[in-house]
Amino acid sequence: MNSKFNIQNLEFPFPLSPCPKASPSLEYAGFFSGFFVDAMKLHDLKPNAGAKHTKIRRGRGDASGYGSFSGRGSKGQKARTGGSIRPGFEGGQTPLLKRMPKRRGFRNPMREEYIAINLDTLEKKFPAGALISPDTLKAERLIRSNAPKVKILARGELSKKFSFKNVALSQTAKAKIEKLGGSIEV
Repeated sequence: MNSKFNIQNLEFPFPLSPCPKASPSLEYAGFFSGFFVDAMKLHDLKPNAGAKHTKIRRGRGDASGYGSFSGRGSKGQKARTGGSIRPGFEGGQTPLLKRMPKRRGFRNPMREEYIAINLDTLEKKFPAGALISPDTLKAERLIRSNAPKVKILARGELSKKFSFKNVALSQTAKAKIEKLGGSIEV
C-alpha cells in the first residue's frame, strides 16, 4: 500500500488545473499539492435551464407565427387596442348579478345570540335537583364549547325541580320552573 498522498487520484466536484511555473495569477483560488482550484467567476454564472424565456414579439412578420393578426384572431372588439370586455358583461343580455334578487334586510352586528334549549330536553337529560348552567350543558353535549349565551324555552312539561345559573329564561319557562319550586340565579 502506498502511503504517499497523491491529489491526482482524488475526485473533486470542481475543476483542477496544474500550477504554472510562474507566480499564480488571481484566477486561482487555492493550492493543493501542485494544483490550483479554479475560482468561480461572475461571467461563469448563468440561470438554470428553463428559468428564462424569451418574450414573444408580436406583429413582427408572418414567419414568427405571431404576425398579421398577432394572435388576436380576425376583427371584433377583442382584436382592437384597448378592446377588453368588462367583467360580468354577457353580450348585452341581463347579466347574472342583475338577474339575482337583491339581498334585503339588515343583520345587527351588536346582536345577542342565544342557543335555545327546551324544558323537555332538560327533563330527559338531567336528574331531579340538578344545577343547570352553561358548564353542565357543555358536559352533557347539549351545547358546543364555544357556544354563545343559553336560553331555556318552555316547550314540554316539567316534573323535576332544577336550579338554574347563568342562563336566560323565557317568561313561560320561568313560570313553570318557579311553580315546581326551582331556583333561578342570574
